[in-house]
Amino acid sequence: MKLIRLSILALLLLTSCGDSLIPHGKMSKIIADIYVSDRYVFSDHDLMRGADTSHLYGPIIKKYGYDTEDFVRTIGYYVERPAKLKTIYANAKLILQAELASANAQVARKRSLDSLFAEIEIRFAQIADSKIEDSHSRAIRWIYFPAKTQKWSSAVPDSTAIRYDAPVSAWWWSNNMKTIQKPFNQYEKNRSTIHSPRKLRPDSERLPLH
Repeated sequence: MKLIRLSILALLLLTSCGDSLIPHGKMSKIIADIYVSDRYVFSDHDLMRGADTSHLYGPIIKKYGYDTEDFVRTIGYYVERPAKLKTIYANAKLILQAELASANAQVARKRSLDSLFAEIEIRFAQIADSKIEDSHSRAIRWIYFPAKTQKWSSAVPDSTAIRYDAPVSAWWWSNNMKTIQKPFNQYEKNRSTIHSPRKLRPDSERLPLH
């Protein structure tokens, strides 16, 4: 009887302990966030001197709906189960690798855009304030150099408006939305009239209907 009571008590303790443990997935995310915070703090000497891990880690854990006691309890639980703890850290590593790949892609994209902006700026440095005949180049200037485009209270279709042609004016839209199309008959190779016979001739081989 005593053994049964001890077994029931142990089962209840394990159940209550399991309810307070942080799940695997969230635990991996918390560890990944903690690692990023550590790297950020320890990369700055002033931040490192005044860093308090209790204040640093608390908000991270709270973001996932837990407190530091839950985190410590969960770590203590998995320390005795190294295989499961290793899985949690491996998943945290995968999360960090994915975030690093995303950050590298954003940096590469920004560098590519910066390089493009520099090339465009060099290209339009001399002609940004002059007339550009090509509508595509005018559109690029308007997109990348809006400050160098003339501001209009009302668009006037004169030479000055053409010089500072931009999609902000009605003049630009009327100029660039036109469809230049020739009449269809101009594309015909032979425009001569085809005359039909005045009177249909009967076919001698056809049998009469009566």
